[in-house]
Parts: sequence; C-alpha cells; structure tokens
Amino acid sequence: MSRVKDVLLLVISEQTIKNKFGWLEGRMGQRAVSTFLIKHPEFIQSDLDFVGMEVDVGAMSFDLLFRKGKTYYVVEVTRFPGIDTKARRRKVLLYAQQFEKYLIEKFEPECESIIPILVTTSQDRTD
Repeated sequence: MSRVKDVLLLVISEQTIKNKFGWLEGRMGQRAVSTFLIKHPEFIQSDLDFVGMEVDVGAMSFDLLFRKGKTYYVVEVTRFPGIDTKARRRKVLLYAQQFEKYLIEKFEPECESIIPILVTTSQDRTD
C-alpha cells in the first residue's frame, strides 16, 4: 500500500514574498519562494524540520523536502502559476512516488506517509 497522499496546493501571495526580500525578490526568481519556505515552514505545516533542497531521486529532483515525525513533505515550487496547475500536480505526485521508491530501496522504516505539495504564488488584488 502506498504511503503517498493526495497532492496539496499551497498559494502564497507575491506581496508576502516581496515583503520578506524587498527588491531582491526580483533577482531571486523562484528561489525566493523556496528560501521563504525554508525560513517559514509553518506556511506548510507547524513544527516541520527542513531536510533538504533540490533532492535527487533517480533521474529527477524536487525543490524541497521537510519532515515532521514519520511524515515527509515533498514540495515543488512554481512561482508564476500561468503554467498548467493540473500538470504540475501530476508532476509533484510523481516526485512523491519516486521518493517513496527511494525510501523502500534504502529500507526507511520510519516513514508512515508522504505528502506531496505544490506551492504557487498569486498576485494580490487592490480593489
């Protein structure tokens, strides 16, 4: 039985990223969101431990990996969501499934579940 759960979608406002990094956010691109999440993992889940970034599993890699207890959080970041979200969801699910295979190969008995998360940003509206 698979330990991989359904993909969660997390949306962070561009203004939140700009408030954190100021003018540098424009120079950081997508890494601004990844860096923000490393510094503020509570946007995903409380009490997460950062494990790594650009995690390589087989012939692919995903952006961020967090852990809380016996649960891993496989995170893929897409800063500008004009890209097909449905395709991105499938992609992060594939990353999580590949990560599960990797854990099985490495005999990681501590893992109870793997939660794939797609993180995107949104433009704030001023009405």
